[in-house]
Amino acid sequence: MSSCKIFVEVSKIIPDSAANIFNEIVTKRLETEGEKIPVIVIESKQVEPAGCYIEILCNRTPHRTHEVIQSMAIELDNTARRIFQIDEPIGVRIQMVDDDFLSSIN
Repeated sequence: MSSCKIFVEVSKIIPDSAANIFNEIVTKRLETEGEKIPVIVIESKQVEPAGCYIEILCNRTPHRTHEVIQSMAIELDNTARRIFQIDEPIGVRIQMVDDDFLSSIN
């Protein structure tokens, strides 16, 4: 099962709709229609360097090419910068693992 964690500096305003907005992006980009990907927005006191950091864990599939993942990371960065009013690029970490690994941790 895929997941998305968004760490945001406590000084930033977090809209109630933030988790839903990121869920739509991740669901669309990872082509997981029908599967609800948990998206958690976590307030943090130390988010370097820009005040926001996104971490995604998903299973490895043939259609998740470098171009697909890179495009999703860019869209997540642009969306986070707009929603949380951040000027500089944010960190986006996407980790793809085998299904066996995901099954063992969930």
